[in-house]
Amino acid sequence: MTIKELRTEKKLSQTAFAESIGVSASTIGDIERGRTKVSPKVAEAVKNVYGVEVELGETAAAEAAEKAKAKADAAAKPAKEKTEKKAAAPKKTAKTADGTKKKAAPKKTKAAEAAKKAEGKAEAKAAEKKAEVEAKADKAEDLKETAEEKVVKAAGEVKEKAEAAISKAAAAVKEVEAKTEEAKAQAAEKAEEMKKNAEDEAAEVYKEIKDTVDKTMETGKLVLKFAEKGVKTLASQAADFVTSFLFGKK
Repeated sequence: MTIKELRTEKKLSQTAFAESIGVSASTIGDIERGRTKVSPKVAEAVKNVYGVEVELGETAAAEAAEKAKAKADAAAKPAKEKTEKKAAAPKKTAKTADGTKKKAAPKKTKAAEAAKKAEGKAEAKAAEKKAEVEAKADKAEDLKETAEEKVVKAAGEVKEKAEAAISKAAAAVKEVEAKTEEAKAQAAEKAEEMKKNAEDEAAEVYKEIKDTVDKTMETGKLVLKFAEKGVKTLASQAADFVTSFLFGKK
């Protein structure tokens, strides 16, 4: 696993990841861009913190230089082969003043110069291309870091707003609960008061009914007493009448 893969998996910015293993953010940036290798110290720190072994790998700069050299060699190869072919061809001879033939002095051929020139151009172009690629990579990485920082910042703001909303909702719930408890207490107090009033009213009604019943019973007793007396009087008069009729008493 590479540093970048591990950092992406943990959803950390370069700065946060660097702080977690005790290095600078620029070190992580250079490693991810391929400018520097993962040092044994960095690899050990990553292993201690995350328990993961990261790849040391080659630097991107070295790889780019190797590719540029291979490309330059390939571009110069035809001219080089042409030069070698001409160099291997039989040398033309020239006549001296006395008519004898002698070998012409070797000269730089235009092909060799062209090959060298082409090789230099290829190397320069490769170097230019490499610098351009690195510049674009740096810019892309900077943009990515900026985007990651914005995402982290936005996530933090969203989290803060969510926590504030949750806190506000909790406070509102507590307020409602407090009002509910107060309403319950008031309702219970009112119910107790109504109960007491009802009991008092019931006691008064019971007393009135009892008084009425007691008076009624007293009246009944008087009526019974007068009735009993009347019956006795009538019985006595009847007895007197019978005695008078039977025995002639007047």
